[in-house]
Amino acid sequence: MIGKLLYYCHQMGWTKTNPQGKTVADVAALNRWMLEKAYLKKSIDAYTFAELPKLVSQFETFYKWWLNNKKN
Repeated sequence: MIGKLLYYCHQMGWTKTNPQGKTVADVAALNRWMLEKAYLKKSIDAYTFAELPKLVSQFETFYKWWLNNKKN
């Protein structure tokens, strides 16, 4: 489930280059969003397995909103 969140980060350009030169998801940006907008307002590593499905659904909704607004 976390992989899905990281996939959406890549799609939205929430990425950074790691020391090895590879583009990876910017977990700090994801955590900022989670602390401000996510339903429990806590960082990614603080979510339990049982809480992740609702978080992923919320982030999917945000991603769809982002896609819609990106086109406009």
